[in-house]
Amino acid sequence: RASSGQAVLIVPPFAEEMNKSRRAIALLADALAARGIATLLPDLGGTGDSAGEFADADWDAWRRDVAAAAGWADAEGWPVHAVLGIRLGCVLAAEAVSRMPRPVSRTVFWAPVQDGQAYLTQFLRLRVAATWQCGVKPGLQTDWPVGYVRSRPARRCRPGPMTVQEESLNMSSSIRR
Repeated sequence: RASSGQAVLIVPPFAEEMNKSRRAIALLADALAARGIATLLPDLGGTGDSAGEFADADWDAWRRDVAAAAGWADAEGWPVHAVLGIRLGCVLAAEAVSRMPRPVSRTVFWAPVQDGQAYLTQFLRLRVAATWQCGVKPGLQTDWPVGYVRSRPARRCRPGPMTVQEESLNMSSSIRR
């Protein structure tokens, strides 16, 4: 195993998309490792196995997390030469690249989010639908983590309009922007 070389920093997608992409990211990391390239995948504050709660997650803190990950890799002898952003991670990667200790030679955006408002609306609707499937009316229990998985079969939801209230979902205002 080499003690230094190049690294690719992967800026993950958001919420359930992050969970669904883990296998593809792991396969990519294995393929890069076979070529002597390290892969760095940070868990941004309030997500994954990182410290903090999702409700406290903050876009500016996430930018700092990405830059800090690149700084750590650089200090360890694995400077980041390429950045891969996935979905919402593309936006974060584009913003964070300027804060990295060295310029990167490549950026790759995989299925970037094109419309932030539409993306947020989709996320909120999926969150409300998941809450309904668990037999809880929206707004009554909002402290479940994103990507909550339950073990019993889904109940059918009653048809009708669904109101999405962003404020009830414990999401910081900087992410809603």
